[in-house]
Amino acid sequence: MCVQTQHINVREMGDLQCLLEWTDSQQRAFNKLKRHISEEPVLLLPDDHSKFRVEADSLMIALLMLKA
Repeated sequence: MCVQTQHINVREMGDLQCLLEWTDSQQRAFNKLKRHISEEPVLLLPDDHSKFRVEADSLMIALLMLKA
C-alpha cells in the first residue's frame, strides 16, 4: 500500500474559514486511508531486539516508526 498516493489537496478546497463541501469521492479516499493506517502491519509494536528508527514532522503532528 502506498500511502502517499492517498491525499486531499488542501489548496483546492479554497478558503478554510468557510464551510467545506465534502464529496463522496473525498469520503471514500478518507475511509481508505483510515483503513490502511489502522490495520496490520502498521499497528505493530516494535521488536526490542531489532533496530528501528522513529521520525516525526517538525510540528510533532505525525510520527512514523520504520524498521532499520
